Amino acid sequence: MSLDNFQIPSTLLPELYKDSLIVLDDKQSNPKKLNEKKVHFLGNNLKNILILVNNEEILHLGDDDLRFLTGILTACKLTFSDVAIFNTASNLDYKFQQTVDHFKPKLILIMGTINQRFNLPDYSDKYQTIENENIQLVFGSSLNEISKDVNEKKSLWNCLKQIFGI
Repeated sequence: MSLDNFQIPSTLLPELYKDSLIVLDDKQSNPKKLNEKKVHFLGNNLKNILILVNNEEILHLGDDDLRFLTGILTACKLTFSDVAIFNTASNLDYKFQQTVDHFKPKLILIMGTINQRFNLPDYSDKYQTIENENIQLVFGSSLNEISKDVNEKKSLWNCLKQIFGI
């Protein structure tokens, strides 16, 4: 018997295909999720630490800033899994409160000048821990500026030592 002429009886077809041929995931079954804005960030946010940067030239961070931040995190006994690095320039549709709602941070490190469109709380004291709605906020210079200035490095390090009990 040749397989070229093999035919499945029509009574057997419903039994063979009793389960769906197409599995719908959440995005397919919920059209609202298709319209949600994509959040671009680095890290896994395991310790609810949000690092805000503003870099219009790249999606997240440049190589030099990434190396410098890696050193800072290592000194604080943290990894990229512990934090979320959010570039406000790459996420233009997000405002401060939306970002807080999304990441639920306990600590926000604001590195550099963040676009006014982001609607940050109005504080200007660098490297001072500020409490805002049960979230610690720390304003500082950009990673690039800090990496080139010894006094900035010391100020940031003293602040981080206080926060993390190092």
